Amino acid sequence: MRVTDVDGPPAGDLTLDQVWAQAVAGLSDGSLSPQHRAWIALTRPLGLMEDTALLAAPNEFAKDVLDSRLRPVIAEALSNAYGRDIRVAVTVQPAPAESVPPPGQPDGGDDGDERDSYTGAFGDSWNGLADDPAFDPSYGR
Repeated sequence: MRVTDVDGPPAGDLTLDQVWAQAVAGLSDGSLSPQHRAWIALTRPLGLMEDTALLAAPNEFAKDVLDSRLRPVIAEALSNAYGRDIRVAVTVQPAPAESVPPPGQPDGGDDGDERDSYTGAFGDSWNGLADDPAFDPSYGR
């Protein structure tokens, strides 16, 4: 695998995302398989701490591929972009935090009636049943 020189401003003038894009673009065309290119395209930089770039892989399998097969070529590409030796550490992309409203704020209209969101095994739901004259919600109480 070879890394080609990349034209552009020195890495010191760019953000890590820009350096990452530049380094990935500098990977010579025949050096990576389409699968390896796909894993690199799904990987994003999280940060640069001293001489170590922390990358986030989309899943554990991609992390293993990046660690075992692509670490040297990625390190070389980033080292060329920064003009110094850069090591690579790979982690799995953290799951996005769920959006939870602050305490005391409405959460989208849940009035506590579980029937509003029930869907049965055959796709039937509580929605609209109250409008059906044959439906008596007090039955069985």
